[in-house]
Amino acid sequence: MISPGMSEPPKRAVQDDLAGELARLERSSVLGPSNSPEGDLLRALLAILPVGVIAYDAERIHYANACAHQLLGADPESSFEVSDIFRFIDPEDWPRVEARRSARMRGERTPRVEVRMVHADGRRLDVSVETVDLRAMPERLFLTILQDVTEQRRGERERRDAEARRQHEVEALLETQKLESLGVLTGGIAHDFNNMLANVYASLSAISRLAAALPEAPRSAFAPHVENAECAATRAAELTRQLLTYGGGTAVERRPVSLSLIVEELGGLLRVPLSKKLALHLELGTDLPPVSADASQVRQIVLNLVTNAAEAIGDAPGTLTVRTHFQRALSADHRPLVPKPGEDPPHGWTVLEVHDDGPGMSPETRARVFEPFFSTKGVGRGLGLATTVGILRSHEARLALETTPGAGARFSLAFPALSAGAPMPPRLRRETPAPGSLDERMEGTVLLVDDEARARFALGFLLRSRGFTVLQAADGVEALEIAASRPIDVVVMDLSMPRMGGREAFLEMRARWPTMPVILTSGYSASQLVSLPHREDLFAFLEKPFREEVLVPLLVKACQRKR
Repeated sequence: MISPGMSEPPKRAVQDDLAGELARLERSSVLGPSNSPEGDLLRALLAILPVGVIAYDAERIHYANACAHQLLGADPESSFEVSDIFRFIDPEDWPRVEARRSARMRGERTPRVEVRMVHADGRRLDVSVETVDLRAMPERLFLTILQDVTEQRRGERERRDAEARRQHEVEALLETQKLESLGVLTGGIAHDFNNMLANVYASLSAISRLAAALPEAPRSAFAPHVENAECAATRAAELTRQLLTYGGGTAVERRPVSLSLIVEELGGLLRVPLSKKLALHLELGTDLPPVSADASQVRQIVLNLVTNAAEAIGDAPGTLTVRTHFQRALSADHRPLVPKPGEDPPHGWTVLEVHDDGPGMSPETRARVFEPFFSTKGVGRGLGLATTVGILRSHEARLALETTPGAGARFSLAFPALSAGAPMPPRLRRETPAPGSLDERMEGTVLLVDDEARARFALGFLLRSRGFTVLQAADGVEALEIAASRPIDVVVMDLSMPRMGGREAFLEMRARWPTMPVILTSGYSASQLVSLPHREDLFAFLEKPFREEVLVPLLVKACQRKR
């Protein structure tokens, strides 16, 4: 029984005591004589119990306390039959309840169960149900105890959902940090490769210049080997450019563009990687907000995703859908690609989706699909999706991937939407020189600044062979000392150097000699110059590796302007 001061007794103790009392008092009536002290005490106990209590046999309900009426929403002044109970039970749980009733009538014990009940006002409740036998003769008598556990289960669901969200956020953060680390790694590798390729280009140009002085026969023997080496260097430069894109280290030429129009303009190009058994559907939204994006890079994303889907489906029949639409807010599945993303854009998101009904991906494949050089096939270089991540990162876009084995894959790319009058970020100014004549002899003094001795050696030889006077420095400190000691027509300077890099040296040169032309070079892209003060005074920027026919016209132009 309930002890004084016991606010909420343990449920099992209440049931055991209650069953015992009812069994003891069940003589002439279910609850004992109405005028007996025991019967009155039991009725008082049942009235204040915080659980619903129903005593019944196969035909009728003998008693239901106030909590049971309240739990079901039944009129406390009215009685109801055993069959009426089913109208309070969710229809989906009818089979379970009927099976339990049949088992009890056969004399079997039934374990506690939770069922969904429907309150009279339409609310769905989670209710714990436990039934015990009160007597077997002369007719079977049962006692059912009902406890509303709706709030408890809601709290458990909320805790599970919160834990799932927290786990999702942790996994997303770890994956973002992994991609960020891979981006830094691949960007650094690409930078070093570009520096080496710059030396290769300069050395090949030097070999070609030296071979020009040879007789026809040996010169002709040299030519195909030099051409082959240049082709390999060009292919390597394209590869490092993709690595820089993955690392988010490429300059982005942004302007307002329509994602729907970009996909539409690709037209037949989207069908090139598709087999004849693969149907392509375009579901392009109209009047979507524009996005600030580099159109060429968005085209590359679409082609990468379409090609990836086509390779996944192979020669099997299938469907591939490219869709664009607007979303005011994104789901938690759309993860940012940087560890600390900014706030959501005020005008929502314009979303590009590529969906295929191919074989889908296993969890192991999905976890690695965006890593550079990862591929499940023997063909390709495995850089398509990795490059896509780099492009999205540079556009502050977000990415979601839905895929399960046998159910295809859906890539959803969300770009911050622009309002009609939103100001565009300033576009980075880059010099794009037109190739000039390389046959004439040049004049002028060039200060070549690079911490790589091989780079100074190869490029210095080329420039001297064209008539330039070449001075060399290993870092910004030496460059300032040389520039202070004699006239310089133009400076060609690497950005990354020990002691003093090109950024600091450029600012110091601008302060001392405002009219001196400075050309900065780097194995990274021009995105490094976004935060460079006074970058409008920079004469030009060249991404390594650059060719002789691009550099020399710039030097000629700089020397003429200096004079």
